[in-house]
Amino acid sequence: MALAKQSQNSRPIFPKSFLLLVGALLIASVTIVVFNTSPGTHFQDRLALGEAVQEREIVISQKGMGVIDIFDAQTGAKIAVFNDKKGGFVRGAMPALKRLRLVNDVPQDEPYRLVQWESGGLTLEDTAVKKRFYLNAFGKDNAASFASLL
Repeated sequence: MALAKQSQNSRPIFPKSFLLLVGALLIASVTIVVFNTSPGTHFQDRLALGEAVQEREIVISQKGMGVIDIFDAQTGAKIAVFNDKKGGFVRGAMPALKRLRLVNDVPQDEPYRLVQWESGGLTLEDTAVKKRFYLNAFGKDNAASFASLL
């Protein structure tokens, strides 16, 4: 009997106003994430990178062991050839780029988009998978190997 009276007089652990506030914050957080990461928005990119200064769509083709040909996607002209002595970062990135497309079941010959931004940033966008890679994060020399393709 004493337990029944005690539970009737006890207060809830969390007040109703606190639970409503937590719920509102949760809804706001989910809304911000959904709208900020929707395809084509890139709100944070526009703030951090500015406008595109130069861009080029490229097709990367790997022949045999370590030889990579880079073509302009628009004209089909060969831009560069990287063998085992050249383009170490480009060649090193190939397994990860190929795997990403393999996992997502998209063709390997779809173009990538290289973009030089007014902030100095350089990105490589996988047009087939809709992923963007910030090449400056890998160091100045590594980014320069891709920048030479512009």
